[in-house]
Amino acid sequence: MLFISITFLSTSRILNEEQMKKYNLNFFDNVYSRYWYSSKKFNINTLDNESKFNQKVDNILENKLKHDVENKYWLINKKIETSKYDINIPGYYYDEGENPILQPFDPRFTLAIYINHLNKQLTDYKNGVIEEISVPFHWYDWVDLSNLNKHLLAPDDIKPTCDILDAREDEDRLNKEKEQKEEKEKQELMDYAASQGKELKEDPPEEDKKEEENKEENKEEQKGEEKKEGEQKEGEQKEGEQKEGEQKEGEQKEGEQKEDNKEENKEENKEDKKEKRELTKRRDAHDPKEFCLNNDELSLSLDNGNKVNPGFNVFKPPSKLTVDIAILTGKSYLYTFAPSPDSIIFLVDDGSYNVTVNKRRSKLLDNKLVENYIQDGGKSTINLRDEMKSLRSKHQPNIQKVINDYEKTLKPGNFKVDFDQIITNYEEKINKGIELPSNEQKYYESLKYSKQQVENGGPPKYFSEARILKTALGDHYDFRFFNGMIFGTYEQTLTLHRLVRTFLNFCRKNGLNTWVAHGSLLSWYWNGIAFPWDNDIDVQMPIEDLHILSRDFNQSLIVEDVEDGLGRYFLDSGSFITLRNKGNGKNNIDARFIDVDTGLYIDITGLSVSNQKPSNRYLDKIPKEWNVDNDNKDTNWEIVNEKLQVYNCRNNHFTLFEEINPLVKTFIEGEMGYVPKKYTEILNVEYSKGLKEKKFSRHVFLQQLRLWISETDLFYFLKDKQKWNEYHNFNEYYNNFKTSDDFQFDGSNYELTDEQRKQLELESKLREKNGEEKLPDNEYKTNLNNEDTNLILNFSHDELVELLNKDEILMSYITTRDFTSFHEEEIMRLLFGKSTSILVSTVDKFSPMKVDPFMFKVFHDYWNFDDQVKNYVELINIYNESN
Repeated sequence: MLFISITFLSTSRILNEEQMKKYNLNFFDNVYSRYWYSSKKFNINTLDNESKFNQKVDNILENKLKHDVENKYWLINKKIETSKYDINIPGYYYDEGENPILQPFDPRFTLAIYINHLNKQLTDYKNGVIEEISVPFHWYDWVDLSNLNKHLLAPDDIKPTCDILDAREDEDRLNKEKEQKEEKEKQELMDYAASQGKELKEDPPEEDKKEEENKEENKEEQKGEEKKEGEQKEGEQKEGEQKEGEQKEGEQKEGEQKEDNKEENKEENKEDKKEKRELTKRRDAHDPKEFCLNNDELSLSLDNGNKVNPGFNVFKPPSKLTVDIAILTGKSYLYTFAPSPDSIIFLVDDGSYNVTVNKRRSKLLDNKLVENYIQDGGKSTINLRDEMKSLRSKHQPNIQKVINDYEKTLKPGNFKVDFDQIITNYEEKINKGIELPSNEQKYYESLKYSKQQVENGGPPKYFSEARILKTALGDHYDFRFFNGMIFGTYEQTLTLHRLVRTFLNFCRKNGLNTWVAHGSLLSWYWNGIAFPWDNDIDVQMPIEDLHILSRDFNQSLIVEDVEDGLGRYFLDSGSFITLRNKGNGKNNIDARFIDVDTGLYIDITGLSVSNQKPSNRYLDKIPKEWNVDNDNKDTNWEIVNEKLQVYNCRNNHFTLFEEINPLVKTFIEGEMGYVPKKYTEILNVEYSKGLKEKKFSRHVFLQQLRLWISETDLFYFLKDKQKWNEYHNFNEYYNNFKTSDDFQFDGSNYELTDEQRKQLELESKLREKNGEEKLPDNEYKTNLNNEDTNLILNFSHDELVELLNKDEILMSYITTRDFTSFHEEEIMRLLFGKSTSILVSTVDKFSPMKVDPFMFKVFHDYWNFDDQVKNYVELINIYNESN
């Protein structure tokens, strides 16, 4: 058991600090002791043991709101006001003339029009007016492609070509900048050493460094040369032995001459090969002709719903690019060549609406959906929330597959799918003349392709990330929807929060078993929400559920419940589901759930029986009577794994069935979902200290706040609490003075200046270079030492209140405290094997804890749809005049 000390708990509902010290109890122990005998339903006011503390926090919040001159605290209002859903219909839809070629993107407008259209389609289908329900589609209406506007509007004679996507010169520039930066840093260190009256040990000569760098590269080449030389010597020796008498001496001299020539040739060959490698070395940035077509190269038969094209038309994933070019590349692909989704799925609180997408691409500017809305109602505005309410009142959503069980019992059969039999079944239907549904026809073709590729050397890589020059951060974004780097930003936090909520909602509403895995499961354990440093999300599901997901929902666009937000997500299942081991390592991920506004995604992996040899942890469980030879390459591990009930993903993560089953209902990021009941066993294998370590990735877990707080904030808080309080209460302090002359404020020492930090860093580097003991990280990197960490983990309530004076920390606590307090009780019960059924049944779900990303843009950038429409009309008028 993780918290052994809990066995010493008394029956008292509240333990004071003295009792905790006496029994060596931690914060979690104290929390759980108060609920062990409680049968009350969840109530934040009675549950929270820090009610007095929270009263102080509320007082801080009230004071902050009174003096919020920057309107920062708008961010704690997570629910979108109904008025914010109101959109004015652009005036050009009322004109009899042709609509413009462009219009601004606003998801409120697109979603409202489409839900209105779906409502009418369902009514017409019900009344027998139409035989099938489908909607038109163009990515232009669902993703912000405004980066293409100036190119779409440009006259044909000055439109850019694919050369605009050429990043080779940028690659050369970045290489040069890197060299210059390294040279500058070297010079700075030399200057600093001189200013301190110290010498700086010189680096090894460049020749030695290059020789070391090339050592590994030339290793195989040298082996080959030595082998060749040995064979040649052996041949010469045999040849010499066959000669007699007078010829022997001449042949020996000739052999010596050959040896000399051979050494010279060897050096020449090495230089030639080195030069050849340099000439043939593939650059990271490629000729854009490999992935792009100019306008004049487009087929005349291409019907992509576009009246104008940008000049450069991306038709497949590109090479490595700069950020700006990568953004342009993804948007060009979506605009010209990206296939439409097969379906759109609108999520609602109790189910979903699924609608098929027409094959022909068509924009709102051309498909008459807006004009039909005007004609039917004569309205000049449209409201997304009102349209969804109308749809809900007239048509019941799909609710047949919704999962609500407290425990979801899985079966071993969920982890094995006979894809050969599925292919056979499809072929029998086809041979009988039965036409397969579109999604199943595509799935059948995908299975055949997968099987063929796996049997012939392994499949190529399926997913394509945004590959950015000189960084691997682009790997966290799908290239099609990449909209710039947001690593470590508030926008990333907002996006990941909505991403996981919508995925869990989608799976549960459509009867798909899934659970968060790896780091995402670990973060759930601590406080139910993602680690602040995470930039990805991992989920797993049984292979049977992955099979259903790929067959029924692949290439679907999933729309977040509009009562919660405006998110849109693309589900993309890979083509190689029949591959169930690592293979060539190019396809460890089975599917992705992708945010179309940013390209950030959830990795989805299926667990199944495979022929992969399990790790030693599972080999030890094999009974001796099975007579399994662990070292025999011909051992049929599929049979062994099936009997052991051990399943793996394609990245060789193995899990026992008994660890996964059953799945238990919980709340992740506030959304209802499921986790394996024995999650501690899984996490202890993957993260040996993950369940205990309260300091990780430059963050510390403050149990009283139930939040991970950055070391940087804690460093400066400890450094000077008075300055911290003055700086973070500037507005409140200022407004308490009658005149500005009475107000004195000095926040200059709140943080180390850039110059101070630079000098300390140079001092540490200098010491390291000269073989001396470098400065501790906490002296120049705002890292915390053990003494600092112990102080932080034992903060008093008053110190925590002071820490919360920082707006960002306060807002984070305010928006999460209800949910994390709920999770705290939940995790205590689960850790001790107690049911949480009553607890989780008291709430359906928690509202999002973060604002909607698009509404954040509206707020942050003062974005207004009406203003954008006006700007677009003016731009188009200029375009028309130029033509």
